[in-house]
Amino acid sequence: MHVITGKGGTGKSTIAGALSLRLAADGGRVLLVETEGRPAVAATLGLATFPRSPEKVASASGGGEVHACSLDAEAVLEDYLSSNVGSSLAIAAARKFGVTEFATAIAPGLRDVLLSGFIVAEARRGGWSAVVVDAPPTGRVARFLDVTRALGDIATSGPIHRQAADTAAFLRSGSTRVHMVTLAEPLPVRESLEALDELAEVNLPLGSVVVNRLLDDDLCDAALSLRYDDVTAIARTLAPADDAGDGPSSSNETLTTALLAELDDVAARARIQRRSLTELADDWPHPITRIPAQPGGVRIEGLYDIADLLTGLDHREVPNA
Repeated sequence: MHVITGKGGTGKSTIAGALSLRLAADGGRVLLVETEGRPAVAATLGLATFPRSPEKVASASGGGEVHACSLDAEAVLEDYLSSNVGSSLAIAAARKFGVTEFATAIAPGLRDVLLSGFIVAEARRGGWSAVVVDAPPTGRVARFLDVTRALGDIATSGPIHRQAADTAAFLRSGSTRVHMVTLAEPLPVRESLEALDELAEVNLPLGSVVVNRLLDDDLCDAALSLRYDDVTAIARTLAPADDAGDGPSSSNETLTTALLAELDDVAARARIQRRSLTELADDWPHPITRIPAQPGGVRIEGLYDIADLLTGLDHREVPNA
């Protein structure tokens, strides 16, 4: 099972979708689980939303299939209450006031235990070559995955305690990896490193770090090395001289100004990118997967391109029954 997290806006859902395609290649059957009710990765695959139960959403090379579902916390919690709470009055109250709010009031950790337990149950049920989880962002992922922390809030015995303990054991086993998606920018890198430390402290197995939307190295080199004279020479080549031929045309000046502004922007981003990558490498002494920026955003074709770059993430250990 592969759990994908990252600061909001880093593209973790895109990476989750791409990894699903990679793992499904050569005939695999992969389940992609979305936990936050957000349409990002579904939209990339050409869908408005994911279904509530697993359905095929994409094909991979070699006859592989990606199935997907979006977890409905209300539905999972209501199903648990209906199956395990004997009081019809309690169930009616839960429905009236909101199942999630009701369950949270009873036991703050119950929601995360049930959702993570549902995912682990799917992973163990068999039939999947891998399960990919588009997990909560860095600020909430440790609580979502650290089921052990929630045990004291729930019960000391009984079926829910046993389920939580079983889920916790699976999430800390060799069948699970937690991958971090970040951008080469100061705040995402700092938050990612803090989240990695937090996950390691609760003994969750870390996988890879993926740095998304990187500028091309050659572009960075060019932006950092070009001089004003280089830009004006390019502008003269691209824009015609004025009729008199004794000075720059207005179109030449306009183009020069635009090129200089763009150059300044790319150079500034290049400096930030390189400093951030250095900071990340200093604190994360393991391989880093680099994903280039895709102009215009990621469409379905781009998702397959990203899938080809996710080497090192395709840990294919089959979950133990």
